[in-house]
Amino acid sequence: MTIQNEPSNAAHWPAMIWTIAQLADFGYKYLRPALNHTFPETKMFLLDDSFHAIDQPITNEVSQTQAMAFDGMAVHTYSGPYDNLYNANRAFPSWSLVMSERRCMMEETPEDAAHIMFGVIGNWLVRNGLNMVTLWNLALDERGLPNAADSTGRRGVVTIDHSTGKVQRNLEYYMLRNFGQDVSVGSHVIESSNYTADGYTGGLGSVAFQAPDGSIAAHIYNPTGKTLKAAVTINGTGASWQLVTVPAWGTVTLHKTSHELNESTVPQDDEFKLNPTAANRFDVSPGQVEQ
Repeated sequence: MTIQNEPSNAAHWPAMIWTIAQLADFGYKYLRPALNHTFPETKMFLLDDSFHAIDQPITNEVSQTQAMAFDGMAVHTYSGPYDNLYNANRAFPSWSLVMSERRCMMEETPEDAAHIMFGVIGNWLVRNGLNMVTLWNLALDERGLPNAADSTGRRGVVTIDHSTGKVQRNLEYYMLRNFGQDVSVGSHVIESSNYTADGYTGGLGSVAFQAPDGSIAAHIYNPTGKTLKAAVTINGTGASWQLVTVPAWGTVTLHKTSHELNESTVPQDDEFKLNPTAANRFDVSPGQVEQ
């Protein structure tokens, strides 16, 4: 749980504006003690907001004592600067970093959609400690329903026809599938070569994982509009190089394992007409400025 969704946002439903210092004080003095007496297993996360809210070192606003009341920090990925993350992600080693919200794509170009989902979230944030991804919404119908709070025009990870139950899988489904199918539960991020500082500019970005059984999986993301080739090896096996072609704005997954790989395929999407309500956007893609 978090204390409030987007505490810096002046929402038009019942909500308050909180600073990070106020969240830390309330969580430490009141909410964590109450949880400890009722539901002590509940995990509590600070912030639940976009990166603009972390505009200074978090240790300026949260003491070590207060930090012990929280299990980690929750972020959204609607607005930057994204590298504000570095004001907080190494401050308290016991904390987890989770992404508690990001809307699915609506009318973004394939380039912008890939940069957000596969570049910023699936590559750069995971390299910097992200260990949970929550997307909004998991499933909506072909009209973009249900919706609330002016959130029209939305799309889910999957779209389900409300009258037939037919299913179409969207881009976010494949980003989540990269982790669900390719990265074993209990895996840890390990070092890998990387040529993008932010996940959506520069050259190939990568994030690699080692599973409890020693297996290795790696995602390579191409943030450019042209096909790029890479030669891949693992330290200690320098004689064994594998050439990989990564398509424009695409992700390729590699494995090294002694066990059988999960090679399940994606069912074919059903066909039905989409007629979502008018898109109501409130954010921009990485590297772009709101008009």
